[in-house]
Amino acid sequence: ALNFGSNAECLYNPFNEWIQSTTQSFYVINELIVDGDVLNDDDSLYVIGAFCGENEVQVGSAQWDGAGTTIVVMGPDGVTEGTENYCFEGLESPVFIPADVPIFKVFNAVTGEMLDSQFNDCYDSEGEESDCTWANFGYNEIDALFAGEIEEIVGCIDDEAINFNPEANTDDDSCMYDPFEW
Repeated sequence: ALNFGSNAECLYNPFNEWIQSTTQSFYVINELIVDGDVLNDDDSLYVIGAFCGENEVQVGSAQWDGAGTTIVVMGPDGVTEGTENYCFEGLESPVFIPADVPIFKVFNAVTGEMLDSQFNDCYDSEGEESDCTWANFGYNEIDALFAGEIEEIVGCIDDEAINFNPEANTDDDSCMYDPFEW
């Protein structure tokens, strides 16, 4: 139970339909924001589920335990039955097929709500901006995962612009750049 040790009724993780695979990619979530509220390390009654493909196949999950919560997202390993439609690494040749970018859903165990989510910034293992695509033994770090009602904050979302607004989640094409920076 998510609330083991509590005197309350047991609350469970609904994301238990995925199968362990030998191909995996790691997604680290540093901040979880639900309905505009930043969750802290003690808000452990939230679970993040990962899904891939147009049928949104469940491919992993993790209970929120604060900054650094890591979701291991499974891919097809060609051996384990049931992993055939898991996250795809993409293909370059003979034709280009893009890799999957997992989507994340957040479950609030107290209310029973399943919340869609989105993220703005994703970085690879070297700290470079990434598109968050799935790759076997890949690593992606997401600054903040926004779930539920998301207040639209318009502004410049390019962190290289001189008027970058870290609070903005919708680009308004107002970004300005230093003309003397090469």
